[in-house]
Amino acid sequence: VGSEMCIRDRYCEGVTSSLLDRELLRKKAEVLSALQRSDPTGDPDNYRALQESLVHLERDRRELREE
Repeated sequence: VGSEMCIRDRYCEGVTSSLLDRELLRKKAEVLSALQRSDPTGDPDNYRALQESLVHLERDRRELREE
């Protein structure tokens, strides 16, 4: 019974991790699209904020994979 719980726990963690990774990828694609449409000279603050969002999303994905 204990090994079944361990297998089930690993499976659940894998599914959850995969879902979180997909959500982070979706958000990253949205931010990247917005970044490509933005004007770095016309609105540098927004451009910088989008870049920072990308960095944070990628950091979150990296941390998720390390778990």
